[in-house]
Amino acid sequence: MKPIVVGINEVNISTEEQPIIGTTALGPCVGVLIHSQKEQKSVVFHTSVDWQPLVVESLIMLAESGLISPENFDKAIKSLNLHEKYRLYDFDSQLKNKLLNKKGLCISEVEETLEVTIIPGYYPDNYHVALNMTKFFASLYPLAKIRMNPLPKKAVRTHMIEKMGSHEFFFDSKSGKFVTEKIVEQENNFTYRV
Repeated sequence: MKPIVVGINEVNISTEEQPIIGTTALGPCVGVLIHSQKEQKSVVFHTSVDWQPLVVESLIMLAESGLISPENFDKAIKSLNLHEKYRLYDFDSQLKNKLLNKKGLCISEVEETLEVTIIPGYYPDNYHVALNMTKFFASLYPLAKIRMNPLPKKAVRTHMIEKMGSHEFFFDSKSGKFVTEKIVEQENNFTYRV
């Protein structure tokens, strides 16, 4: 099964056909996994210092997928204080309700507790980025909760290229488990360990 590999400064969501999602080359960057246990879907983004735009993209993706309600989308965006910077006024209540109704969902039926795992990269200079993101997601409780249990020993794998190291991880959205220790596919002479 081919995993979804999220690139640097990208965001993506798992699908029914491709439930395994993750990222590689976490050197100075930070990887973020947002998982809905009920819907068995996960969003992953890979970011560096300028992390707010990818958080916004992730929130829009979660709203479009029916994983957070319009009210909680608003709450999350207001917590970032990014309304003016990213001109998000057009994502109004009418549009959000239309989006949910199109998918046959009511606001009360939308899953609103997401498990967030923040995975720092290989180099220690990204510590403050991971800390700031942790504070942000913690402020969204109960919409999102930070995964408090420690990561499994092999959840994050260190990948060495010559003398440079980086972290990588992959997550199975269906089982809700990290699968980084298994090799699933080779592509273009590059081995993804998931």
